[in-house]
Amino acid sequence: MTYELAKGVLAEDYPDGRTRVWGRCKRTGRVWESWPSTELVEAWLRGEGSLSPAEESFIRKGESPE
Repeated sequence: MTYELAKGVLAEDYPDGRTRVWGRCKRTGRVWESWPSTELVEAWLRGEGSLSPAEESFIRKGESPE
């Protein structure tokens, strides 16, 4: 099931324990994606954990690290 983490940033949980986080970068216009663990994404959504700096920046600002 696909859900929105932030405006323009989508996520989809996979059975292997990873979550695909993706969207179009506001600066480059290219699609950027990352595959953090589902556990990390769920903890981050609860405010109890952190993702990588690149993932958090992309979710908050819509800008990829490129």
